[in-house]
Amino acid sequence: MLHIRSTSDGKVLRVHFTEARILDELVIRQVQDELLRVLKATQEPTVVLDFRFVKSLSSSALGMLVRVHRRCKHLRTALKLCNIGEEIQKVFKIAGLDEVLRNPPTDPRGHPTEVESLPNSSLGRAAE
Repeated sequence: MLHIRSTSDGKVLRVHFTEARILDELVIRQVQDELLRVLKATQEPTVVLDFRFVKSLSSSALGMLVRVHRRCKHLRTALKLCNIGEEIQKVFKIAGLDEVLRNPPTDPRGHPTEVESLPNSSLGRAAE
């Protein structure tokens, strides 16, 4: 079962999670495997992880994000996040990543006006 879907405009690879709840260890592993496969195959210099459909995320899934971030760094690909909901913000805050992984500004309809980057040094320290 695919847990992500991706689209590209040639410059940015946008990855949407299809799971509303990324809580189960098996699902987290499958999402990570799918993300790493997509990253290995992509030629785009920027990858955006879109959390629009994700309603809840376990703290264990943060480790998966750190591994994906490291892979992007290794591949010299910029990793950005967008559409991070309140529940996910809570997980980031508990893990101490709320300042690193924050919501991008939104327009009056709640649509993102930009995406946020994961600073290499901040996220790397959080994983240690």
